[in-house]
Amino acid sequence: MLFDYQHIKKTGTRSQRRIRLNPVQICTAILILLFLLLILGTIIYDRLTGGIPLEDTFLNFMIRQNLSPLFFVFSTTLGQNVAVGIFSFFILSAVLFAFWHLSMLLRRHAPFVLRICLILADILVCAAGIASAFLIASSMLLNSYTNSVFGDPEWNKTALNLRESKREALAKDLDDSNRDPDQALHEIMTAVQTQKINIQALSDDDYIDLGERVCFLVDAKGRVSTPEEHYFRNYFDRAPATLADMVNTIRNTSNAPFHWRLLPIRSTLYHMIGTDGEYNLKFLSRDGHFEVVYNKKGQKLSTTLAPWNMGTFNYSSPVDDLSKHAKYDVDTYLRWKNTPDSPAIPFHLTKNAMKRFQANPDAQKHYRFYASLCKTVKK
Repeated sequence: MLFDYQHIKKTGTRSQRRIRLNPVQICTAILILLFLLLILGTIIYDRLTGGIPLEDTFLNFMIRQNLSPLFFVFSTTLGQNVAVGIFSFFILSAVLFAFWHLSMLLRRHAPFVLRICLILADILVCAAGIASAFLIASSMLLNSYTNSVFGDPEWNKTALNLRESKREALAKDLDDSNRDPDQALHEIMTAVQTQKINIQALSDDDYIDLGERVCFLVDAKGRVSTPEEHYFRNYFDRAPATLADMVNTIRNTSNAPFHWRLLPIRSTLYHMIGTDGEYNLKFLSRDGHFEVVYNKKGQKLSTTLAPWNMGTFNYSSPVDDLSKHAKYDVDTYLRWKNTPDSPAIPFHLTKNAMKRFQANPDAQKHYRFYASLCKTVKK
């Protein structure tokens, strides 16, 4: 009996030898599993739904709850690319591990009330960590999606450097004028609205320069403050009058200076509300500021023809800065719509639009036909 007791004492019972996972290991395992499932689940969901990103549904929810700035903090920092996202994820795991370890040390000799407080803090930190992992993963996937949709190899470093030079010149002009951005923006708005600046009489280059100046001032302000500022974008409409004209511009001319291109159907989903909306085609300028949408009949949608589906001028280009595009363009669209008289925006807008498109072979044929004419590669 003595031998048996010593043997058991030395080796331990089976239950004693069983590996026990501490809260740190459990939390880390959950975090890793969640991260992998988010990526895998999003990819599968995208494939099954024909290209509606799961992040788009999440993003719409964030915007409607006025939480989009939080999402885009991650999108433009920790989730800006895969390498940074993965590094951020492991740093997050390390921080959680350190916090749990410190908490366990403090709990060993802490009074009962303090132990309860530490346990609650552990739960809150763990929840915050999981939420952060979700935001990082979603941001990585959304950035990848946006680059695949809006990226244009012709929008190269030379063009970006030229734009940066223009922005520096605009900043200098604003400083020299001793006006704040809000005042300067409203002066332009008044001049356009009173025809002091005849926007339609401007040359294409001057028209684009005016648009860049407006975009610079909005960015300098840091927000679109009023519905009037939001609706002012509707003055910028210089796309070809019909779909046939657009195709002719792309195929038979130099397509300068706008360099229009037909976007994939998944980036047109916000412009497919109502009957035959699944036939709508959206074109974007190379710099990402100018949009236009044509309906099934080839008509250009505008403030007087199905304004709820029309293309609008982007104060911030999704090509350059996705976070600012959401703040200045998407968020304001969901808040104020394209025009004051437009109907309410459906909550499941993108999901319903893709379902109608997928259920309509004629709409798919319509898109493929014009994609072929415009030599659109992305699907």
